[in-house]
Amino acid sequence: MNKVWLLAFPYVLCISNPVSAGQVGSSPIQIKVPESVIAEVIKYQTETSSQPVWSGDFILATEIVNVSSETQHLTTWTCSYEFMWSINRTEIKIVPSSCRSNYVKGFDLAPNTSYPQKLKLQVTSKTNDELVFSVMFRVGRNKVASNPVRLILKQKSSYP
Repeated sequence: MNKVWLLAFPYVLCISNPVSAGQVGSSPIQIKVPESVIAEVIKYQTETSSQPVWSGDFILATEIVNVSSETQHLTTWTCSYEFMWSINRTEIKIVPSSCRSNYVKGFDLAPNTSYPQKLKLQVTSKTNDELVFSVMFRVGRNKVASNPVRLILKQKSSYP
């Protein structure tokens, strides 16, 4: 069985039976996210801008899906999972998680099964009340992109 290790201090991802270079379209892994997400965030006005600013955190449910006929072995760090992801919009950032210990966690992903994970994201935008974005997960040297997500921003009804 072929294995490829991606070492990027302090993050590691290993995929058994990886795609070869140039086979980006035939990845054994697929990323699934909801088609739309509603985020209740704060909307405020600044003195320097005529447009209101939307700002706040929201959760995005993700699934890493094995779409191949072979078991895929994934290895990630327990606290650094979010750093394996990226987003194609500058208005949306991944909120890193903190923990007491960070260790390597491996798991097998059988054919046609998925690994669910929730990402905490933060939006700060001067646009209207909707954004469309995709998330990407690093698989070896490639990034596997999700379907587009429609983010609907709503005014938070109460403040803590």
